[in-house]
Amino acid sequence: MCLLVVRVNKALLLLLLSKACKYIRNKLSNDNTLHSRASLNTDDIIALLEFTLSDNYFVYNNGIYKQIHGCAMGSPVSPIVANLCMKVIDELAISTSLVPPKVWKHYVDDSFVIIKKDAVSSFHNTLNYRGFKGTSINHT
Repeated sequence: MCLLVVRVNKALLLLLLSKACKYIRNKLSNDNTLHSRASLNTDDIIALLEFTLSDNYFVYNNGIYKQIHGCAMGSPVSPIVANLCMKVIDELAISTSLVPPKVWKHYVDDSFVIIKKDAVSSFHNTLNYRGFKGTSINHT
């Protein structure tokens, strides 16, 4: 068996954030009880989510900077969106791998994988070339 640690790169994260927003939109659109629990409709919720994910500022060394990649650290929505992004990777990697991993666990944007040693190369190819539109995953 072999252990891999997988980190998501910035280009892939942007693609996955878009997929996560689509996933959330779909879930909200199919939720018949949303109107009884929230005063906002699906479009409003998605617009706020996209704003939250794209307009983050922070202070460093007396300067104000705009975060240009990823979810804001400390934002309550960040772990939820990160988990949805990782769900996309999990499903794609496991469903398309010739030799699926014995164990695949993740925490936010890191994955812990146990796979047969002779399947590592094949699994790397699956992660790097399938379904990510030219982006890649950095793995160690």
